[in-house]
Amino acid sequence: MKKTYLWTAIVTPLLPGGKIDLSSFENLLKKQEKACNGVVILGSTGEALNLTLEEKKQIVEKTLSLKLSVPILIGVGGHGLTETLDWLSWCESKNHDGYLMVTPHYAKPGI
Repeated sequence: MKKTYLWTAIVTPLLPGGKIDLSSFENLLKKQEKACNGVVILGSTGEALNLTLEEKKQIVEKTLSLKLSVPILIGVGGHGLTETLDWLSWCESKNHDGYLMVTPHYAKPGI
């Protein structure tokens, strides 16, 4: 594996109606691989918090099925501790290179 100097946060392209555009997603990943950039899936591009657990799993499975020659980080963040820990536990069973972990965002309850 070549040394990685740039990590790209990959957007999750969506089709009209909200379904994941896996073909475009694969194309984005392969372009980053060609450029020798590490990839961050479900990272800081914003849409990961709006995907269901099954959709996030689909993104991870699709990415790993490509057997890219560049490192892969999986974004781990969420709205609740229990769901985030469950997501992290599922990700631990997968062959990837690391995580992008973010500080949970602040949600102020109403008055």
